[in-house]
Amino acid sequence: VLGRVVGTYLLQRGELEAARLLEQEMPELKDMLDIEVFAEAKQVADQLRSHRCEAALRWCTAHASKLRRIGSDLEFRLRVRQFLELVRAQRKEEALNHAREYLAAHAGGEAPVTGGESGGQLVQQAMATLAFPDPAHCGVSMYEELFHEKEWENLVELFYADHRKIFCFTKVSTLESILQAGLTVLKTPCCAEPEQQSLQCPTCHPAGQILAENLPYSHRSQSVLICRIAGEVMDASNPPVALPNGHVYSSKAVMDMARNSDGVVTCPSTGEKFGLEGLRSVYII
Repeated sequence: VLGRVVGTYLLQRGELEAARLLEQEMPELKDMLDIEVFAEAKQVADQLRSHRCEAALRWCTAHASKLRRIGSDLEFRLRVRQFLELVRAQRKEEALNHAREYLAAHAGGEAPVTGGESGGQLVQQAMATLAFPDPAHCGVSMYEELFHEKEWENLVELFYADHRKIFCFTKVSTLESILQAGLTVLKTPCCAEPEQQSLQCPTCHPAGQILAENLPYSHRSQSVLICRIAGEVMDASNPPVALPNGHVYSSKAVMDMARNSDGVVTCPSTGEKFGLEGLRSVYII
């Protein structure tokens, strides 16, 4: 199960070669990982980032019935993008022919599409660019924005969103969900305080802090004290003791330290040294 979770995470991150290597090391994953599905998706996304729509349109044709079922407007968006690129290249006659073939049916559409406007509004806005010699630099923001580079990245995001819906993948991988659930259980306000961090706490580690940054704190109705020296729970069998400077550690860790340094205890937080006679018992009410 763990291999499949890790493999799927690698695929969703676009690390196809790493996923293939994992499959080679764990042959039992061969029928569990959808490597070819993600490889095809990566090819489509790479072509879109190269300002090409052909692979994406072939993908839309292959999955037309499923895309209709989820109400996708990806193919329509791709056709609009092709039209705009023809306009940008000053191939206006080809752009008009393209619009007649692929966009005319949407010209009166009132159904909203991705981005908020209706299909008809988007077609009208795109057709208006024909009136400018250089619409990408015409001085009218609503038309110039249609030619921004970010529009291609928006298509990539829209494609991946439809890809996830069709193949029932979640936006957040199973591995990330598992990690977030575990980190939420461990996260406390002390994790962000250098003086309060525990050596054995994943959410106190810099990498863990990044992963847990937007996660809620663990809900605890009863506090659990962890020794910063040994990383062990302080309870009745390992009671907490306070040094003269106020720092609290487990009695076991303090006695082990004193045993190895001729009865001297060095506070790891401040570097101060104390004798055992200065220790005080701590009671939690």
